[in-house]
Formats: sequence, structure tokens, C-alpha cells
Amino acid sequence: MLEERHSVSFSYVPSEISEISIPLPSNDISLEDALRYLDESTTFQFKNIDDRYISVSKKTEPKTEVCGIIIDGATGLP
Repeated sequence: MLEERHSVSFSYVPSEISEISIPLPSNDISLEDALRYLDESTTFQFKNIDDRYISVSKKTEPKTEVCGIIIDGATGLP
């Protein structure tokens, strides 16, 4: 487990992460590489709060804004 191997604690909402298990590519992977791997392989983001605590949360979808004017096809008026 990363927490034991690297002396860190993860903070997360249990219902968001329940029963998720992802094997790491190597047992001697660094904490930084493990977090990068998990970030790329899951729908979660990992934020270092300090040297010992890491926050885990769901990634948010980027919002798309659309701006324009709708024109009536028959009259050409907005």
C-alpha cells in the first residue's frame, strides 16, 4: 500500500472511491510516479496538501461556453 510504503495519508470521500483497486506497475515506484500513474489511469485527481497528506477527489469536466446569436431562418431576425 502506498500509505505504508511512503508514510503518507490519503484524504477522500469513501463513497466516491469504494471498492476501487488499481495495481501499480511496480512495487518500488516512487510516490511521485505512483500519483502520476493514478492520475492518468483514473477519474481522480491527487493534490499534495503537505509532505504527509494527499487529497483525492473526482476530476471535474471542463466547462464549455458557447456564445452567439440565434437567427430566425425565415425572417433573418434574432
